Amino acid sequence: MNDASTIAPVWLVLPIAAVALIVTAGHLQAMWEAGRRGLVPSSRVRIRTANGFAMMLTTCLAAYGFGIVTPERAGMFVLAWSAVAGLIGIVVMLAVIDVLNTMRLTWETDREARRVLRDRVARELGEIGQGGAGLRLPHDDAGEG
Repeated sequence: MNDASTIAPVWLVLPIAAVALIVTAGHLQAMWEAGRRGLVPSSRVRIRTANGFAMMLTTCLAAYGFGIVTPERAGMFVLAWSAVAGLIGIVVMLAVIDVLNTMRLTWETDREARRVLRDRVARELGEIGQGGAGLRLPHDDAGEG
């Protein structure tokens, strides 16, 4: 193949694309393992898996557009770059979905923490009201000694 008419030389484009694919695949593998162990919520694993595959496909098509297809093959050139642009839009959309999902997970965690705190305070105040030792404040120990 004649590299002179491509955007970039294939000997430069393909190794860079290969490294990007390996890094993305490694991230996907780590995400799946963390999800399997329960360290990452399943919704996050699903979103990031979809985004990882979209990024891998984008990388392959961008490598094709930069180093293989030539502008002289106008139909394939336009198709490749249109697909890259569309996939970048999908990657950005999935990133926004990931942000919204993270916000949802944070709200759920905060809501649960508030519920636990509210229940504990109510229980401790109930014990104080019943004459039990209950909740001890830091200044309670100041007068002892």
